[in-house]
Amino acid sequence: MKKNIGLNLLLSVGIVAVAAAQKPMKTIERPTARIENPSAPTRAERGVPTIVKPFANSSGNAVRTLTNFQKPTASILPEGLKITAYTEGGLPTWISGKLPSNIVRPKTVEARAEQYLAAINRAMQIDKPWDEFRISKIETDDIGQTHVRLQQTFGGLTVWNGNVILHEQNGDVQLMNGRYFPTPKVKTLTPTVATATAEATVMSDLQKTFGSVSKLSDAVLP
Repeated sequence: MKKNIGLNLLLSVGIVAVAAAQKPMKTIERPTARIENPSAPTRAERGVPTIVKPFANSSGNAVRTLTNFQKPTASILPEGLKITAYTEGGLPTWISGKLPSNIVRPKTVEARAEQYLAAINRAMQIDKPWDEFRISKIETDDIGQTHVRLQQTFGGLTVWNGNVILHEQNGDVQLMNGRYFPTPKVKTLTPTVATATAEATVMSDLQKTFGSVSKLSDAVLP
């Protein structure tokens, strides 16, 4: 009797095991990660116009936008210099190397900075680099490198987010890096929007975005 019970128990366990093995497994689908903020207002909802043509001439046609650029070739740089980094549109953000040794170096760091910019202006697509950049700061670090920071300007106006740095050691500029914009081809810089209207538009956008803004900073007002 005990043998029969044991045999039946083994048969039952075997049947359950076979059934479990034949039962199809469920596939667990991982949800696709989505990063979004449905509550954030769009630019249109905040009343901010979409910038389609940042630099346009009098006919409204875009001029020299970054997406139309081709990466400059090494042939437009002096011997010994090379481009090692670009923006997505092909504008160099990192140019390294010393000017050829047969070029006489000026005595001042300001003049050497001007000389270096003049040598790489075609690659940068800047027409008159020393008219379009002004030195904002010169500092020397603990290892003797001098860093010349330059702010981009155009027609006397500061170009927002247009900054480059020249790095010099032992009287030789060895590197330029930074973000800037190519020289725009525009006929006039005369504003078409009144100052009060522009300030009101900016204030409205800031209040929609951040909720509470009392006034614009004097640092950004003319």
